[in-house]
Amino acid sequence: MDSCRSPKAQTNKIMIPVFDKASSELRRMFVFQERVYSGKKKKKKKKKKKKKKKKKKK
Repeated sequence: MDSCRSPKAQTNKIMIPVFDKASSELRRMFVFQERVYSGKKKKKKKKKKKKKKKKKKK
């Protein structure tokens, strides 16, 4: 009946093997969720648009 008293210990035993077997895509999802819930935002890199220079014809 120890599992009823400490539900956290029970969930940890269940979750750890699931994480070990998880694919890279699932791990990315979990990392994303952690960032969202913790409030840390990943800075987006701004893409610089390259202007094409037209050569003048003589």
